Amino acid sequence: MVWLKTLGVILSLGIIAALYWAFKLRTSAPEAISLQRSIDLSRADIVDVVDAFERFRDSGDAEAIADRTLQRPELNNPNSTDPDIESFYIQLATARRFLQRLDIHLMSASTTEELESLLAITDKRAFELNQSWIKARRAAVRFKRG
Repeated sequence: MVWLKTLGVILSLGIIAALYWAFKLRTSAPEAISLQRSIDLSRADIVDVVDAFERFRDSGDAEAIADRTLQRPELNNPNSTDPDIESFYIQLATARRFLQRLDIHLMSASTTEELESLLAITDKRAFELNQSWIKARRAAVRFKRG
C-alpha cells in the first residue's frame, strides 16, 4: 500500500516537472506578441506588393490601364522572356503560397526561436518580393523601348 502512494507521488512529481518544462519552453507572452506583430507587418509588406500587382493587372482606372497597356505591357505577360519579369512571377507565386501557409506556421510556432526564425523568413520574402517587383517594373519599361 505504501509503495502505491510512493509511486503516485513520483508520478505526480514527474507530471508536474514535465508541465513546468513544457510551459518554460513556450515563448513568453510579451515577446511572442511582439514577434507576431512583426511577422504581421512583414506579411502586410508582402500583401502590399501582391495588391499593387493585382491593381496593375486588373484595375479599371485610367492610370492603371495606361500603365499596363502603354507603359509596361510586358509586365502583364506571365510568359515573358525577360529574366526580371519572369523572376517576379515566380516570386509572386511563391509569396501567395507562403501567405496561405503563414497562419499554420504561426500557430505551430511554440518557442521564441521558432517565431524569430519565421520572422526572418517573412522579412526576407517581403524584401525579395518588393525588390523583384521594382526590377520587373523597370524591365517592363526597358522591354517596351527595346
